[in-house]
Amino acid sequence: MQNVAPKLSETPGTIRSIAPGLGEHNDQVYLELLGMSAARYYELKQKSVI
Repeated sequence: MQNVAPKLSETPGTIRSIAPGLGEHNDQVYLELLGMSAARYYELKQKSVI
């Protein structure tokens, strides 16, 4: 894993968590943020579009 850049003496950066996995937040994005219907979302998942 890469380190945090730039190095600041009074406010050093930290790594708080790992990056999300590919597609980890798809449910939240499509269903909540974009307002897609659950039926349409699962249809697209079955077809491997999402």
